[in-house]
Amino acid sequence: LAEMLEDHGAGLIRVTDDISPLKTGEDRFELLPDFPQLKLMASEQCTRRYQNTALTVKAIYGLNRVPSGKTEDTRVFRRQLGPADSFIRLVGQSVASRIFDNDLLSRHARQIAKLTNLVPVYELTYPSGAEHFDSVREFVLHTLR
Repeated sequence: LAEMLEDHGAGLIRVTDDISPLKTGEDRFELLPDFPQLKLMASEQCTRRYQNTALTVKAIYGLNRVPSGKTEDTRVFRRQLGPADSFIRLVGQSVASRIFDNDLLSRHARQIAKLTNLVPVYELTYPSGAEHFDSVREFVLHTLR
């Protein structure tokens, strides 16, 4: 979705791929875009554009792509997750949390709890298929304004 939004003139820039390291501050979290992206070729990474720059995280979106033919509903919508659902979603998406020792896992869980209190977490539901891309793009752009 991020690649499609970037490639279709939406004015958006994909900063990271599926790994997005965050740095915690007193009252905010920052994304570290110069962290090497394992699934992006060096030429596609934003390291030159954002060298040594941290970007403030204003929202986190979990994606819920509805496969074609699974429903007649082609609406695009978002819902904000509560703290508990946000925590569960983010822990489930954390890199290597299953292999953390107890101390590291405890610190990691505290940081995720802090994150869910500082940054809204949403679930974006959208239909798959190229025929729906324009409505998805318009929804995302309208939501970001």
